[in-house]
Amino acid sequence: VRRGASRHRAAAQQPQLDTPGSRRLRGGDRYGAVSLPLLAYAYIDDLMADEPARAREMIRGTLSLWPQGFHLQHCDALVGEVETLLYEGNPSGAETALDRNWARLKASHLLEIQINRALVTVLRVKTNIALAVNEAGSGQSKRLAAAMRGIRSLLKMRTSWAVAVGHLLYGCVRTIDGRRTEAVSDLKTAHDI
Repeated sequence: VRRGASRHRAAAQQPQLDTPGSRRLRGGDRYGAVSLPLLAYAYIDDLMADEPARAREMIRGTLSLWPQGFHLQHCDALVGEVETLLYEGNPSGAETALDRNWARLKASHLLEIQINRALVTVLRVKTNIALAVNEAGSGQSKRLAAAMRGIRSLLKMRTSWAVAVGHLLYGCVRTIDGRRTEAVSDLKTAHDI
């Protein structure tokens, strides 16, 4: 009995995580506790500190508090997971994560919302560009063609940020193709939007 009581006391004395999400969870606001860190891309701080494992832990730990299914929170967690894998230089893992979640994402109808469609399109394009860098010949051409389809989709969205990101990514494709002058022009266009 003493041993159990001392463990309980030790756990109670440990400092509690003090983040906006943890404060909301302690207050009974699961929606805020899960949505806030994922929507605000809180994992970026860990990536900036070169701690991708911590970023992944934050994403998975936060999402574990949310019910099963595929909701906006799952979409935001997918964005974080793919961004973390790309940061780590693992575009194959990023592609696997996108493919593994694709059917549930489509069935959720979240891609009918333009911002979600744009975010996922950007992830697909970035993943194809990263994979193209490590491939040659027809493999690289197929990856770049897939990236270009996504870029054209972004440019058609007609929202300034999607168009700017589309031009930025177009510049990346042209850099890989060896068209540096055109790439610089695309990057300037992205900057000026």
